[in-house]
Amino acid sequence: MIILNAQQLQRLSEALLRLERMLEAEGADPGAIREGLEEAAHRMGVHLAVVRLADAGTLLRLHGPASGGDPAKLWATAEILFLDGIRARAEGELSEARQRIRTALALFGEVDPGLKLPEASPPLGERMDQAQMLLDGEAR
Repeated sequence: MIILNAQQLQRLSEALLRLERMLEAEGADPGAIREGLEEAAHRMGVHLAVVRLADAGTLLRLHGPASGGDPAKLWATAEILFLDGIRARAEGELSEARQRIRTALALFGEVDPGLKLPEASPPLGERMDQAQMLLDGEAR
C-alpha cells in the first residue's frame, strides 16, 4: 500500500489543480484531462478504471479510516473521482458523472477533518458543497 507523504500529496494536489483549471477552460482537450487523471491515480498506486467501477463502500474498505488507510490517499481518491465526474459531465456522460460525483461526496465525508490539505486545494467543506450542488442541479 502506498502512503502519501507531504511532498507527494503537494505534487499530486498541484497536478489535480492544473486538471481542474483545464476542465474550467473552454476548448479543453478531454483526452489530456483523462490522461492526467489516470497519471494522478497511478502516482497514488491505484488504477482509475478500478476506482471508477468501485462504490464508496468498497473504496472506504480499501482506503478508509476503519481499514487503517491513508487519509491523504482517501482525499486524493475522492478528488480524482470528483474531477473525473466533472470531466464526464462535460463530455455528456451524465450517468457516469453522477455516479462518480456521488461516490466522491461519500468519500469526502469520511476524510479526517484534521487532515492538512495542500495549500492550493479547496477546503474539504467547499468541495463537498460543490459536489452536492452538482448533484442537486442534475436532479432538477
